[in-house]
Amino acid sequence: MKLRVVIAITSTTALMEVNRTPGFIRALNDIQIVLPEHPITIAADLANESAVRQLLKKNNIQSSLIFCNPNQPKPLANALAQTHESCKAVLFHDA
Repeated sequence: MKLRVVIAITSTTALMEVNRTPGFIRALNDIQIVLPEHPITIAADLANESAVRQLLKKNNIQSSLIFCNPNQPKPLANALAQTHESCKAVLFHDA
């Protein structure tokens, strides 16, 4: 089964560092360990685009990104649908 993992940055708290690692980066790293064969998409608000891109670059991480309102189901679903990646199930993690 093709599973798609989405890490939703629903608050700027996910961008804050704890022990020198931002919360969403920690989540992404942990998910990659547990589900290495499944693609991970990061969903974030457009207002956080620069910070998200900088943190991914700083941590040497390649991941697909979508920018929408991750706190609203409809915009998030529409953004995911526009990526044209097929899957059987979606796992959401609120960072």
